[in-house]
Amino acid sequence: MKPASFKDNLKKALLLMLLMAAISGFGQEHRFFAGVQSGLTVPMGQFAKTDFTDGGYALSGFHVSAEAGWYLTPKLAVTGSFSQQFYRYYKNAYLIDLVNNDNFISHVEMKTDMYQVRCYMIGALYRFPLTDKLSLAGKLSGGMLWAQTPDQFIGADYYLVGSLYYRKTPSTSLMPAGLAGVDVNYTLFDHVVISLSGTFSYSKADFTFVKSDGSKYTRNYTMPLATAGCGIILTF
Repeated sequence: MKPASFKDNLKKALLLMLLMAAISGFGQEHRFFAGVQSGLTVPMGQFAKTDFTDGGYALSGFHVSAEAGWYLTPKLAVTGSFSQQFYRYYKNAYLIDLVNNDNFISHVEMKTDMYQVRCYMIGALYRFPLTDKLSLAGKLSGGMLWAQTPDQFIGADYYLVGSLYYRKTPSTSLMPAGLAGVDVNYTLFDHVVISLSGTFSYSKADFTFVKSDGSKYTRNYTMPLATAGCGIILTF
């Protein structure tokens, strides 16, 4: 009989650890939790950069997030989360750069929507009790980040030509992402927890746009995102 490989033994050990963790948590109360949060979100990297060739011109915005999880032990939980984020577009900086890169423009105006970002994550959370009511929780997650550029309408006056108008239609990107975060939780009542949260996520985005002549070009952005928020968690 062929001996088991190291990989097979490692798989068996991991399965045994997960089984023991699940069994040890059967007597725990309030094993399931679900909550919602809202707050500030800040873009970084190329996504926030004000550069005409490789900048995203994203400004700070806001987010709404939902998270649910199941405690395998009194301290360790598996989680799933969703976040909807909106980022303002730095219109004034973009228009200045546009004029500086085209000497024939005498006047330009823009109407623009916001960037939209959605994060779909699964991961793990580890809780550190500080008092009977207060605790810290560290979490790591991985998943997918979906992003959409703003719908923009630009009108420009050109010397010796007149007024020209064009629309920059939204482009979307779906890429892998990772997230790390810390929660500060306070049990207000039985089954009701107030939470303060901070997260940092990282991803990249590939946005493809169509020019007026039908050709295409792609902008690649690094997208580090930081969020801070508060919300409520219900335990069952």
